Amino acid sequence: MNEPEYSLVQHNEFNGRYYTTDREGYEGIKFPSVTTVLNLMHKDLLNWNNRNIRESLMRKYHSGETITPYDIDISLSTSEDIRRQSATYGTRAHEVIEKYINHARGFGPKPFIPEEVAYPVNAFIRWMEKEKVQPLMAEAKVMSFEHNFAGTLDILCWYKHEESEGELLSIIDIKTGNGVYPESAIQQGAYALATEETYGVSVDSAYVLKIPKSSKERLKLHRVKNLEESKQQFIGLARLWSYLDEGVFGEEPKNDKATGDNEVSREG
Repeated sequence: MNEPEYSLVQHNEFNGRYYTTDREGYEGIKFPSVTTVLNLMHKDLLNWNNRNIRESLMRKYHSGETITPYDIDISLSTSEDIRRQSATYGTRAHEVIEKYINHARGFGPKPFIPEEVAYPVNAFIRWMEKEKVQPLMAEAKVMSFEHNFAGTLDILCWYKHEESEGELLSIIDIKTGNGVYPESAIQQGAYALATEETYGVSVDSAYVLKIPKSSKERLKLHRVKNLEESKQQFIGLARLWSYLDEGVFGEEPKNDKATGDNEVSREG
């Protein structure tokens, strides 16, 4: 693989996540992250949020309590807290898995596994060893100058799936949430595009690995059925994001100096 001659820095802002680079000619430009672009497809996130709010209010309704404006505010706050807790949990699990992969590659000591994320991390380790996954990198920043976005992929590896004849260069995205949504396939298409452009390789396959948080769940690997189509779908989203970001309307008309208004004359 060709190592990029530039670096990427991640920035978290109120309206999304962005990357900047020191590549000559691109200094100071903010490139949206894969997840920021995918926020254009926020239907699943809204459904998840609305479901939490509804469940909280329905519990009060079925108990015979009166639902007040205060209850609605509390439900909204609780739903946001749940979302943040889920994000924090996933981040911690990803951090430990990254350290384990680096250890497996010969970089760094074997990581300590905190009790709170022990179940998903150990489930991942057992799967990785059983499937004889050969990791090449973890939490790697990748960039597409051609399509104007960047991101951090979870795992780039050699992996032989039961449906493939041999080991394929693959990307794997790890999910610790409650489900895997269709947009995850488009997300993998984005990472494949950026990985190919960043390292000069050809990604053969992509997967989403749902790891369990407890014994009540099970690990499940989802293969992206049509990676090329997923790439094209993300390219469309990236173009839409850039179009909206650049502004879709012209400047507001200036007030008329003589009349003090900006009304358009309708005289015939």
